[in-house]
Amino acid sequence: MCGIPVYIIVIALVLCIIMFYISAYNKLRRLSVKVEEGSAGIDVALEKRYDMLSEEIEAVKKFLQHEYDTYLAVTSVRAGKDLEEETLQQKKMLSEEALKTIDDTIKAQ
Repeated sequence: MCGIPVYIIVIALVLCIIMFYISAYNKLRRLSVKVEEGSAGIDVALEKRYDMLSEEIEAVKKFLQHEYDTYLAVTSVRAGKDLEEETLQQKKMLSEEALKTIDDTIKAQ
């Protein structure tokens, strides 16, 4: 042969295979870690989105309650409920005046 023993070539070949295996394994581990980090980032983003949506839903509920109260007040004013109360008070005052006048007239006779 050429002076290079076969066992040295076999050892070199085995070392190359081992180095290839180690580098491939390290690369796969790095990629696996990146996937886990990306997944964790997505989980955090989804959690924030859920929290924000919950807060927005609560704000909308409060706004809807305010709108309901406002529309109720507007429709009651339009329907004249407040005016009816004033009218009832005026009628009550007139009735009291009429009763007082009738009492005065009866006392005068």
